[in-house]
Amino acid sequence: MKSIKSYLYIVTLVILSLGATAQNDLTLYNMNFVHTRLNLNPAFRPQAKVNFAVPGIGSTMIAFSNSGFVYNDIMKKRADDSTYIDLNGMLGGMKPKNFLSSAFKFQLFDLGIKIGAGYLRLHAQERIEMRLSYSKDLFGLLVNGNGPTAGTEQKLNVGMDAIHYREYGLGYSHEISEQWTAGVTLKYLYGMENIQTVSSDIALLTDPNTYELTGRTNIHVNTSGLDTAFDGAADNVSKYLLGKKNTGFAADLGVTYKPTKRVMISASLLDIGSIKWKDDLYSYKSTNPNQSYSYAGIGINDFLNDSSSLGDAFSQAGDSLQNTFDVKGAKSNTAYKSKLTRQIYVGANYFIGEKSTVGAVFHGQFFDKKLYPSIGLNAATGIGRFMNVSATYTYTNNSFSNLGVGVALNLGPLQWHVMTDNLLAVVSPKETRNVHLRTGLYLTFGRKASDRDEDGITDFKDKCPDEPGLKAFDGCPDNDNDGIINSLDSCPDQAGPEFWNGCPDTDNDSIVDRFDECPTDSGAIQFNGCPDTDGDGIPNKLDSCPDKAGLPQFNGCPDTDGDGIMDKADECPDKAGLAKFNGCPDKDGDGVPDKLDECPDSAGKAEFNGCPDRDGDGVQDKRDDCPDVVGPVQFNGCPDTDGDGISDKMDPCPTVAGPAYAMGCPDSDKDSVPDALDACPQTPGPRVANGCPDTDGDGISDNFDKCPAVAGVAGNNGCPELKKEEQEILTAAFEALEFATGKDIISRESYASLNALAELLKKNPNWKLQIDGHTDNVGNAKANTLLSQKRANAVKKYLSSKGVAATRINAKGYGSSKPIADNKTPEGRDRNRRVEMTVIY
Repeated sequence: MKSIKSYLYIVTLVILSLGATAQNDLTLYNMNFVHTRLNLNPAFRPQAKVNFAVPGIGSTMIAFSNSGFVYNDIMKKRADDSTYIDLNGMLGGMKPKNFLSSAFKFQLFDLGIKIGAGYLRLHAQERIEMRLSYSKDLFGLLVNGNGPTAGTEQKLNVGMDAIHYREYGLGYSHEISEQWTAGVTLKYLYGMENIQTVSSDIALLTDPNTYELTGRTNIHVNTSGLDTAFDGAADNVSKYLLGKKNTGFAADLGVTYKPTKRVMISASLLDIGSIKWKDDLYSYKSTNPNQSYSYAGIGINDFLNDSSSLGDAFSQAGDSLQNTFDVKGAKSNTAYKSKLTRQIYVGANYFIGEKSTVGAVFHGQFFDKKLYPSIGLNAATGIGRFMNVSATYTYTNNSFSNLGVGVALNLGPLQWHVMTDNLLAVVSPKETRNVHLRTGLYLTFGRKASDRDEDGITDFKDKCPDEPGLKAFDGCPDNDNDGIINSLDSCPDQAGPEFWNGCPDTDNDSIVDRFDECPTDSGAIQFNGCPDTDGDGIPNKLDSCPDKAGLPQFNGCPDTDGDGIMDKADECPDKAGLAKFNGCPDKDGDGVPDKLDECPDSAGKAEFNGCPDRDGDGVQDKRDDCPDVVGPVQFNGCPDTDGDGISDKMDPCPTVAGPAYAMGCPDSDKDSVPDALDACPQTPGPRVANGCPDTDGDGISDNFDKCPAVAGVAGNNGCPELKKEEQEILTAAFEALEFATGKDIISRESYASLNALAELLKKNPNWKLQIDGHTDNVGNAKANTLLSQKRANAVKKYLSSKGVAATRINAKGYGSSKPIADNKTPEGRDRNRRVEMTVIY
């Protein structure tokens, strides 16, 4: 028979082992002056060189939480202040799956020592943790029965995970650099008791029509160390404390990083490990796992007519419950393993001075393949050398009503700390889901004396304890290193001589820089230390032209040409001009400033850059070859009167169109010889013959060739050269030819030579004879022309009478138009009176 002591022992374990989400210790995480916080991040660095937990009262933590409901959800007050139980209010505070959890931690031993850049720690800690899960359906069934949920399967799952073990830890952290610190704790685990729920599946379904109940269950729980025969005997105590075979290993990892002097980021991963359970093993399993059993109840007629049926009904109901929910336990020889509840912390802190910090921390626990988070905002500060306080506002366990506080008192080497993550649990426990309390005593040695400004000089010796300073000045700062402390230095951030109370005079103008408006340029007092380089009475800093003397109205800039436009804005600073032309003149007043005017002395047009176009032909005069006569651009402004494409200036015949090869003069016969140079303008001819043809090709142009159709020689005017005897006959006829005075009658003395000429012509039928009559200039010109014609005709008639065809003879009278001698003398007149005969072909 199980003893009462055994039951009491199990109940005590359960109460002390409640915990999972309740053990976040967010207030402790940011109390950098409490040594125990190394349990949360092994990379943290304690303030004291040596830290030792007072045995038996080192550090103890108790935590409890319930995610489902609070006291005030159940206990309500009526209007008359009487109290009643509101079970439905309790259900309203629940979720489908809820947890009741708690934790108990007791520091058995803790010793830490700083060794250079490292910190070595040995510790032992007793830990009890438990998580009880329960469903809302279970409480709903107990409160409201199965009627409201008919037709819906109810999950009545209940599970418990509890563990009691001791850990022995060896930890070491090291400052890798000014920014990085890393730490690790290796832990040997000694297991004492354990409850592990492998599976817990309990379901109940009520038929909505018949109200028949159908249930099924599948429960599997392992336990270790729950020795129900434990009676406190000495041998059992020794076995309990030292003889267990339940062992394991775990590790804590941590790191901190300081990107700046004021900011620290930290992170840790805890309880990476497990325990293998071998002692006092029991396994509890459902007798008929996952089997469904139904109970239909008892009919009302059977109940009324047969009293024995009531007993049968209860018996049947008992059998159904036993079949459905019967769980049997048996001792087991199969060891099993349980993982520790892993935890993660991530924090960020900003340090305000040496003792104060604000920050945030995230905490998460991994349970049942899920992450259960908490997050807190915190602030901590030191009050003098003896007290440190911390405050934390936390969201955890689905609750925002968590205000934590912590206090640490330093009484010489003795440090006592006490803290809670939820002050509301103390002042108003009926409204809270979370309870947390931690307290303990430590001995600390080698704590650094207070140095608020962190200048290496303790506040006791520091005359300026809130400002980092130098030992030579008793901790007071001299920011500019000029040998004058800031409090006596009128210019604490700029080095200067004592003569000027520590203020510099960089430009040595006897005006200290803080009063010198131009501290790097030596200047005059009247200009507040600023120079006036050009001596115009305007200091350089206000002088837009500091190197050139100028006028006040132009901010010290000159106006050399006196046109009212300062030189730096005057595009023509040496010539007086107009404002609209930025100070440049326009002498010819054509609206184009001289600097842009290509003809500054002659008014012109803007499109011609100020040059004129007198004839208005669109060609400016300086590019117009005929500036006073309108002409097109292609002829540089000159006209082309005859429209032959050659400007009049280049056209010798400007009024008569002509081709380009003739320079604009006409060439009527188009023989490339302009009419003006063409002796035969209507007949095409070569240039060498002045445009006249040479029909017979004898090199004598037709106009000079008396025999144009028969090749001849020049000496014979283009006619073939006569034989000597033939020429003599022709000459004799010419020389012997005489007429009666003033008449056309041939004298008889001329007949013989004419007859010889007639015979010669008949012998040469291809010859033709040209007879030209001429007179002197005595008398009437017309009469002379008529007389010369008659005489030529008389010779033609005579030769025709001698057998020469008249068609072979051409007679022509020229009168006095072609003299060959001077008509002023008798000899000349005699020679001009003649009849010439020329053989032609």
